[in-house]
Amino acid sequence: MNTVLKGDTFEDNSYDLIKKSIENDDFGISPKYAKVFQKKGYYSDIRKKDIIFDLSIEVWPPNATRYAILYLIECKDYSKKRVPVGDVENFLYKIREINNSHGNDAKGAKGVFISNNSFQEGGLEIAKETGLMLIEVNSENELMIKLHKADRVENDEVSKQEKEIEAFLFKVFDLTKVQGLKKYSKKDIENVVINLLNLVDKSVLKGALSTPLDRVVEFLKKEYEVKFDFDNYIQRSANRSVLGYYDVTERIITIDRSVVGTERFYFLLAHEIGHLVLHSELKINQQVYESFQDSEYDFMSDKYVLNNYKNWIEWQANEFASNLVMPSVSFYNRLVHVQRYLGISRAGHIYLDDQPINRKDFGDITTYLSKFFKTTYTSVIYRLETLELITYNRKKDEYRENFRNFYRDFEDGF
Repeated sequence: MNTVLKGDTFEDNSYDLIKKSIENDDFGISPKYAKVFQKKGYYSDIRKKDIIFDLSIEVWPPNATRYAILYLIECKDYSKKRVPVGDVENFLYKIREINNSHGNDAKGAKGVFISNNSFQEGGLEIAKETGLMLIEVNSENELMIKLHKADRVENDEVSKQEKEIEAFLFKVFDLTKVQGLKKYSKKDIENVVINLLNLVDKSVLKGALSTPLDRVVEFLKKEYEVKFDFDNYIQRSANRSVLGYYDVTERIITIDRSVVGTERFYFLLAHEIGHLVLHSELKINQQVYESFQDSEYDFMSDKYVLNNYKNWIEWQANEFASNLVMPSVSFYNRLVHVQRYLGISRAGHIYLDDQPINRKDFGDITTYLSKFFKTTYTSVIYRLETLELITYNRKKDEYRENFRNFYRDFEDGF
């Protein structure tokens, strides 16, 4: 089969999938308002003629005389090589020609590039900066969105329609599935961490010691064949500030250099190790993952609202990190130790009220625990909560601001 035929076949399959989904009104996009075309031309002032695009989707509002939204789609079959940067640049240039032309109705056309191979890094960066959507077909012939347009103002009808079309593309290509996600319980995750720690050093749990994460890292390098990068800064975008991530494909955990040596480092590293241990077999594209809303849980809330995949994935990684940085056996024993040191008779639980002595003890205890386990004060509070080792005599939210003051007041304690 020659290259053109292969490309046409790939294009035809994509066209048929979109067209049938619209005709059948499968995912909320009615054929009354959306039309899909193959090899349709849109006028370019520069060329003085139409530019032909592989596929296009036009959205026509009720009683409209012209379409309100246009998606221009490029389909490329690259079975033996990654999509070159030049092809992404060329497609983007065509879209800009259309958008800047006066001889057509295609103002504000959106670009979608579909390929059956991965995109070169330069192409990804271009798409990230320009808002071009990239869809990649994996080896199992499933499609997934790699990059998505930047955030938009959502206060008008056009923006609403755009979101509906993009949601439609997600569903057409079955992009919303997360394969391989196990809904571990707290106990399940604790057992996973216990097994890991016993493989690294059994004395950690027996001696109520802090976790030697450096040894955990060395163990994972050997047993999981994973790499770690703590020496570089992670590139930030306007909408996101990422301090750490686990790259499943490259099998590397990266932590931003600015965090190394701070109190946040241990928990952040443990969180990414959680993704490595619990989520290496997941199949989910990054854009779908980012589209999920974050859980509204914070460290003083009663519970997580785990209403989507992202909530579950991040909750599991956080729970793993808490268990790895502050193993329950070690944490409890260290709590008892510091309380006895402070002369607290009923050791093993914290009772927090407004009495000055209890407030001071609370500050001393939490500061000691955060320093012993090399983690943040917030993480310690979270751990006390999840292990039910603290009782309040009034609503928790009344203490939240005070907690910050406790940390500042007692940071030079144990």
